[in-house]
Amino acid sequence: MILLDASFLYAYYNKNDVHHEKAIKISEGLKEQADDLVVLDYVFDEVLSVSLNRLKDVKIVKTIGDDILDSLGISYINEEVFENAWNIFLEKTNDSLSFTDCVIISYMKIFYIKNLVTFDKGFLEVNGLNVVC
Repeated sequence: MILLDASFLYAYYNKNDVHHEKAIKISEGLKEQADDLVVLDYVFDEVLSVSLNRLKDVKIVKTIGDDILDSLGISYINEEVFENAWNIFLEKTNDSLSFTDCVIISYMKIFYIKNLVTFDKGFLEVNGLNVVC
């Protein structure tokens, strides 16, 4: 299993993002593992929220959302993931991790997912993750 972070997805869909070309190259390598890719509901929310805030175009954001839903689907967190994420967030309040980042870490630990595709350098500090960025 490979979890995709919002920073990767945003870069993939935004041609003006500094990481766009790298995201395209990484996505080419992920095509063979399409069935193993995970997008969390919180990540979906973050991608759409950031895209709308930066691009200011609802039509484009809807297209991004539709593409993610059609090609990747969404995995939903449960109460255990949420509570664990909250505890991680409380412990990491001085770090650069958002609550969504803590949800990702929690989900990965609970479901034994080791691989994360992200451009968020904050994840490099998390032990036990194989971060592709």
